[in-house]
Amino acid sequence: MSDAASRKANRAARVRWRTRLRKVLPWAAGIYLLVAFSLTHVPLPQGPERIAYLDKAVHLAIFAGLSLLVAAWRTTRFDQPRKAAVITLVLCLTYAAVDETTQIYIPNRSADPKDFVADAVGTLIGLAAFFPLIRWWRRHA
Repeated sequence: MSDAASRKANRAARVRWRTRLRKVLPWAAGIYLLVAFSLTHVPLPQGPERIAYLDKAVHLAIFAGLSLLVAAWRTTRFDQPRKAAVITLVLCLTYAAVDETTQIYIPNRSADPKDFVADAVGTLIGLAAFFPLIRWWRRHA
């Protein structure tokens, strides 16, 4: 196969891969968000004390994953990485505020400002992971 044909085949493969990501990422982010919302709005059972700060680690992990998915989706679909990161930050922090506020109405749940901070830190961690991943992807895709 000639060099030109090889480059053309590689480009076609990259286009197919990007097209698949454009279709999958919004669904993945949406399903992830629904699962996260469901988990944070289930009434907690009364019982013995929980492990200290475990819920903060869970919030952090949930929002790191969410921000990574949303930023990747925004980048493959609409925006440059920096713009996608800013939009993702705003979306995730808005969702975190709504999430914490609506937990007031759930039995054995409360709106904890420390959870919001954990959500924000998780969002920043996800975005910090996003930039090296997008650089790697652009070099190898």
